[in-house]
Amino acid sequence: RNIFDVSYFFVIMLILIQLFNSIITETFGQLREQKQNFTQQLRNKCFITGVEKEGPNFNKHIQKHNVINYYNFILHLASKEEIHLTGPEQIIWDNLSLGSKDKQIISLDFCPT
Repeated sequence: RNIFDVSYFFVIMLILIQLFNSIITETFGQLREQKQNFTQQLRNKCFITGVEKEGPNFNKHIQKHNVINYYNFILHLASKEEIHLTGPEQIIWDNLSLGSKDKQIISLDFCPT
């Protein structure tokens, strides 16, 4: 009877361990696939407009995204009171300031260019 109980417990534990192991492996596989899809989209499309990177016209397309406009927009956000920001401006400001309440600290990692 004891041998049967121990072997039953051992088999059930092996099945449960394999089940959790497969769930964890599948989850990491899905995360890896999502990351690969995201990096592939960044490489093959314009970050701003989603235009495919095809042919020599793409460089002209990129030049249309004037970096000065982004800088002016950041200055515009910095000059406004936080209570007067619109919804999209608030989201962008939160991403730029990384949640810092001090308007002197701005991270430009969020900017696409």
